[in-house]
Amino acid sequence: MTRTRIAVIIVIITFAIAAADYFFGIHTISSVEYELNQAVSCLNKGDEQQSKVHAQKAEENWNKCSNIIMFFNTHEKTDDIDVSLNIAVADITYHNADLFREEVQRTLVLLEHMKEAEYPLPENVL
Repeated sequence: MTRTRIAVIIVIITFAIAAADYFFGIHTISSVEYELNQAVSCLNKGDEQQSKVHAQKAEENWNKCSNIIMFFNTHEKTDDIDVSLNIAVADITYHNADLFREEVQRTLVLLEHMKEAEYPLPENVL
């Protein structure tokens, strides 16, 4: 009977950690996507300074949470997003609007792939 209780407790803890990872990861990815979309929107309106602020905010949001996300995902995925965000911020800092837009699109694709990997589907679990 004690083994059964311990097994049930372990399963509950495992599901709780998986659920926390899912909601935390989705929240972080969504906030970074939002800031990047706002950055591109500001750039399209001609406000490069505000675009830079949003890009830096996206990078800041990602950097605050990426270590926790790395705990549950491969380092390769998170590193690719890190590099892409750094390049995007550098592009907007040095007034390369076209390169910035391209890098933001690349980052958004990487974030979407990571978001898909967070969904509790059989292929993601196995």
